[in-house]
Amino acid sequence: MENKNIKIHYDNKVYLSFLMIFLFGIGILVAKYMKQENCDEIGFDIIAQTFTTGDLIEFKSIGDTNYKWEWDFGDRSQKEYVSNTLHKYDSVGLYTITLKVNNSCVVNRQLYIKERVYVKKSDLERVPVIVFPDEIRAGDLITFECTSDYAKKWEWRFGETDKVDDISAITKYKFEEEGTYKISLIVNDDIKNALIRTIDVLPKKNERRRRRSTIDPVDNVLLNQIPDKPDVEASTEVKKIKLSRKDAKKMLQDYAIGKIDYTDIKHNFCSNNIRVVNPSGKISSLKELLTAIRGKQINLIDISLYKNESTGCVKTINIDLKIKGTFFWKKY
Repeated sequence: MENKNIKIHYDNKVYLSFLMIFLFGIGILVAKYMKQENCDEIGFDIIAQTFTTGDLIEFKSIGDTNYKWEWDFGDRSQKEYVSNTLHKYDSVGLYTITLKVNNSCVVNRQLYIKERVYVKKSDLERVPVIVFPDEIRAGDLITFECTSDYAKKWEWRFGETDKVDDISAITKYKFEEEGTYKISLIVNDDIKNALIRTIDVLPKKNERRRRRSTIDPVDNVLLNQIPDKPDVEASTEVKKIKLSRKDAKKMLQDYAIGKIDYTDIKHNFCSNNIRVVNPSGKISSLKELLTAIRGKQINLIDISLYKNESTGCVKTINIDLKIKGTFFWKKY
């Protein structure tokens, strides 16, 4: 016989458990949604007069929210890590060009390179000739000279940025970091006969000694006192980058909310892989910092800058930062 006086009672802890599971699931969905990258507007243009072997081809990325690029030209050549770049193909064939943007968006395009059927001897003579030292080290001021008599206009690019570095017949350039670089020279606006050379930049002479040491003296300086301003008595011949702590703080805040992109701020840094140090002494790279704050709410408590004395570009950032997570703030 059914007892109608029996009542079912649920403990409040059961309701609380269901509520916590529900909120946890919502948090996971929100986190996944926030991490999604909008790849619909990502792409690149391929620009050239002709697409044959030996032609200089420009590859130009498309998109306003890009901050990291990785080019693969499909011919086993070295990858490029700038927004716009130049490239030549030496062999006939169908190549797949892949551009990876912001570590997540991938765009592929195919390009067929034809054989250059006929090349006049006069055309070969239009390729500029340059001279420079056999040994190039990071931090040294290197002289590059174009010796072609017919040249009246010059555009030098040294591969560290996607901009023209100089427009003189004889130029001096300093590579900030070791590595392999693709340098190019266009004379008289003749892109078809531009010169492209790949060079290896050796580390600084004192770089190897510093790597062998288990204690980096730069870190000790960072944890104590870091100069924020360049030496005002330095030579005025070099135009210094003037970035104050206040400007740097606003720059990172604007970058976090998407008001500016990496192309707007990269000229302030000596390289795209400068070190970033938090109060606990943990070291990360600039790329890791920018990736962590992009699209996030941040609380920038304090920031100090360690600069190159001659150029004023930032070599190291000492930062005290909190980043808003799904529910809580966390230290960077």
